Amino acid sequence: MGNTKRTIAAAAAALIMTVSCLPLGAFADEEYYDYSDDTEIIALGAEADVPIIDEEDAASEPAKASVSVGKVTSLKVSNVSDSALKLKWNAVSGADGYCVYVTTGGTEKLYKRVKSTSCTVKMASATSRKFRVCAAVSTDDGIVEGKSITKTFTTKPAKVYNFTYTRTKKGGLVFKWKAVPRATKYQLYYATSKDGKYTLFKEVSGKKTQVSTALMPKGKLLYFKMRAVAVADNTANGTCSSKIKAVVFNTLDTNTIMSRYKNKKSVTQLNAQSFKLSDSSKQKLYNALTSLGGDCSYMLYDVDSGSAVCYNATQYYMPASSVKAPFMLYCLKRMDSGHGSLETMVEYKASQRTGGTGIVQNSAYGTKYSVRRLFELIAQYSDNVAYYMLQDQFGIDGYNNFIRKLGCRTSLVKGQDRWGVVNACDAVREWDAIWDYLQHGKQAKFARKIYSTTIAANFRAQLGSKYKVYEKSGWTDGAGGYHHETALIRADHPYVLICLSNRSSSQRMMNVAAISETIHNEMWKHFGN
Repeated sequence: MGNTKRTIAAAAAALIMTVSCLPLGAFADEEYYDYSDDTEIIALGAEADVPIIDEEDAASEPAKASVSVGKVTSLKVSNVSDSALKLKWNAVSGADGYCVYVTTGGTEKLYKRVKSTSCTVKMASATSRKFRVCAAVSTDDGIVEGKSITKTFTTKPAKVYNFTYTRTKKGGLVFKWKAVPRATKYQLYYATSKDGKYTLFKEVSGKKTQVSTALMPKGKLLYFKMRAVAVADNTANGTCSSKIKAVVFNTLDTNTIMSRYKNKKSVTQLNAQSFKLSDSSKQKLYNALTSLGGDCSYMLYDVDSGSAVCYNATQYYMPASSVKAPFMLYCLKRMDSGHGSLETMVEYKASQRTGGTGIVQNSAYGTKYSVRRLFELIAQYSDNVAYYMLQDQFGIDGYNNFIRKLGCRTSLVKGQDRWGVVNACDAVREWDAIWDYLQHGKQAKFARKIYSTTIAANFRAQLGSKYKVYEKSGWTDGAGGYHHETALIRADHPYVLICLSNRSSSQRMMNVAAISETIHNEMWKHFGN
């Protein structure tokens, strides 16, 4: 620029000197010198608004063209997986590309410039990112961007694993699962058939890893699955867990269930809770019961579900020594409430002498036994005199009141009938109460020892190698005698097993126990474990 200005100044000075030597009026002689075409010469006396032209300035500042770029007005997401998602937007007229920006940790960066109206972004599962997309036009001055659109999208969460459940005491279910990273929430679904339509039961926060089944349909076989969900401007559903099946049991108490039984001399079900006994098992049980040799009363009662399989379950029998099981429970409860203890001494009296089983009858009147020892003698010998001594110590009337509250028929008469009557429904009521005490009673440890060491326990003989069996049998000798087995089988899902008969044998009772185990396993294969 400096050289150009010096050139112009020199030319102007020379021109002034020349003009001063010309004749007067020479400025009007255009043919003599025409400077109008010489762009490097500045005419003296020119108007103030005539521009001074600088060639270098003119070359460095070319005229800029005005570029208008339209706005992206729609931004959506598709093909969402747990590792990527695809952004899609509307085409903008005149654009020759699009800029995709991603914000991570509060910092926005250009992810990619693309020609098309879509872009696949790879991301970890359940990862949420803010995306901004705008149209762009390339010019000599660089990229010109239009107005953008911004949205936040997320990928799918991972699959739910370790989806399991546990049962509550009231028959419900508590589902548990392994936490899925960054899940917003979880959804629990159920269906009434394996391949049926699934219904959303409940949504819980992504911070939780368990949910209970309050208000879920009861007494039906249901199938369950769980999935994690991530939520942003889109909702991304993760892959569902493996399906599991289970029944949400009703909460009927044992007495109510027993009261609903309608007696039949055929194998029937009570409070079935969707379980249907197979024809094969039904026939095998019927054969085992009718092969006992006389009448019988039978019930298998599953404690967890309240479901039962029955036969002639309201027919009454003289209970024989099976009555000692509920009576010992009554004595334990009396002691728990402060009426004596296991160390209380009881004197053997002449009025208590009786025949049948036991060894106390061989002792002299006035011999004293602790309550603990009387219990042990009942377990070891099914001692009848020990039973009478407990009756006199703790009271028959109190026992009648106790079993009345359980829903059982009261039948002991002080001074007259020390044995009473029993049927399968009442025996279930009694053993359900015994099982509760074996778990929660103040002297549960002692009680478990007594009930698990009783003699002549044929159900234990059949099932004792697999399960803990608490049992009390009862029998009378001679023709027309009774043979009863009453027990609580502590399987994974405990069940009460009752078989009362007026004619039987040990092996036949063991056969009943064997088919009963098969039925119980069949029941829980249906219910789910």
